[in-house]
Amino acid sequence: MSYKLMNVTVADGKDIGRNNTAAFWTDPSWRLGWNVPLETVTRFNELRGPANLLRDRDTKRYQKAVDENGKLVGYVRFKLPEDEKWHGAWPEAKVPDVTDEERKQLEDMHAEGSIGWEEAIVELTIVDKPVSAMNKKLKETRQGHMGECSPLML
Repeated sequence: MSYKLMNVTVADGKDIGRNNTAAFWTDPSWRLGWNVPLETVTRFNELRGPANLLRDRDTKRYQKAVDENGKLVGYVRFKLPEDEKWHGAWPEAKVPDVTDEERKQLEDMHAEGSIGWEEAIVELTIVDKPVSAMNKKLKETRQGHMGECSPLML
């Protein structure tokens, strides 16, 4: 089977939300953080996905991998340096903006998904504290370089 890399739009947000949930659900420590089943977390992420793609458009870039039938099988998110000189870099991987009306609809969906998301999270301080500290340290040390990558599920 072959895969094709393509640019991402907000229309991919639901599929990306589903992809991320399935990818992270394979990690037993991530599953411990939820008091609801996979299907419920997936629904929250599908609602949140499109609006998430519009956040930090100056510094975030995305690409998706699709199979021969055009089905999303994975994606990657790149974080450009915060420096303003990078804001115009790699424009084809920047999620296209939407109208104010569309943005409002997507933000409403995101808010709906976030309510359930927040209520379903189990606080795991023993895991969250060291992971948060590590993420902060990594962010501080990678100034001027591309940062985060999200899971690619094939």
